[in-house]
Parts: sequence; C-alpha cells; structure tokens
Amino acid sequence: MSIAEIKAELPKLTLDEKLELARELDVDGVLWDAQIRAASAAGRLDFLFAEADAERAAGQLKPWPSRP
Repeated sequence: MSIAEIKAELPKLTLDEKLELARELDVDGVLWDAQIRAASAAGRLDFLFAEADAERAAGQLKPWPSRP
C-alpha cells in the first residue's frame, strides 16, 4: 500500500482508530516531544509559566514530595 493510498483511507477511520494508529506510529513519543519543544520555543506555553508564577507568588502551589 502506498502513502497516497494510506492518506486516502485516513478520513474513513474512527477517532479511536486514529488514536490507535497514532500510538502505533509514535511508540517513543518522538512526535509529542517535538510538538512540545516547538510550542515552547514559539511561546505558546508561556501562559502556563505565567500561571505557575502567579500561583507560586500567591502561595497556592503544593510543595514537591520529599525524596526518600
């Protein structure tokens, strides 16, 4: 089966089938890691850092568990 044939079949898959295929193709999380790095570099995660900074300043963050 060619890539073109596979692409033609993708719209026919259910959401669960697409998720299963995505997990199969990205066994090591390489794509996820790349997406997170790109989003971070582009500043799309800055709101998370700002939120954490505000919660820390307000004393709302729970302490990290201590290590044994």
